[in-house]
Amino acid sequence: MKNLYIYTNNTEKSLAAAENIEKALNAKGIRVCSEFVPETEMIVVIGGDGAFLNALKHCAYPSVPVLGVNTGHLGFFQELSPEDVDKLVSFCCTGDYAIQPCKLLEVDMQKGDESVKAYALNDICLRDVGGSIIRLRIEVGNNFVETLYGDGMIVASSAGSTAYNYSLRGAIVDPRLEALQLTAMAPINNTIYRSFASSLLFPPSLDIRVSLLDKENLEIGVFADGRKMYTGDFDLMRVSLSDRIVNVVRGSDYDFWSKVESKLL
Repeated sequence: MKNLYIYTNNTEKSLAAAENIEKALNAKGIRVCSEFVPETEMIVVIGGDGAFLNALKHCAYPSVPVLGVNTGHLGFFQELSPEDVDKLVSFCCTGDYAIQPCKLLEVDMQKGDESVKAYALNDICLRDVGGSIIRLRIEVGNNFVETLYGDGMIVASSAGSTAYNYSLRGAIVDPRLEALQLTAMAPINNTIYRSFASSLLFPPSLDIRVSLLDKENLEIGVFADGRKMYTGDFDLMRVSLSDRIVNVVRGSDYDFWSKVESKLL
């Protein structure tokens, strides 16, 4: 490996870790670029899960391996700590690491003849930012599924099932399974309105299509990995699994369920 890019969240701890890592890599003849370039062979993200997601968007969701160094809180995507400099250098010099391929979510917002597209690793969230109840018509693979009444909805990838989706009591899905998970936010269930109270899982070959039934007095926001990517009413929101893949670097002994036990229990 000759070229590597380091992305940090610019906290004092992350910047200090980046300086130590760069010195160790330079000593092995590995150049640390000041920005992501076509010659970059690996991205090292120093921070927490938020920094990891920001780095992916900043680099336009590249296919090169992405290695996380945790200086944040949970660090579910991060594989190393700042003290693991020798291990990081070994990864770069020997290539002795595993890759966890994660398909991106793709969301397409359509209104009239205009459309807005975005990608996300974890999830796509739709809600009224003013706090109003919304009504959504949901179809999957051209088949009507339900009319959802509630605060909104989230569509999560398997990799993102342990993030916001988990906080909404969605299911944890092993990332080796490609799936779309739809979880309602505070769905209403009474004698008038009926919505699914549990998450729904769909195969990767299907897409989720959402129509907004009531458009007045609403302030709709659509968020990709927590970043607002669309505001206002719309005709159709389409969420699918993209063919684009993010390659997350893992140690050769990485085990997803051990990670779940250590981070979430």
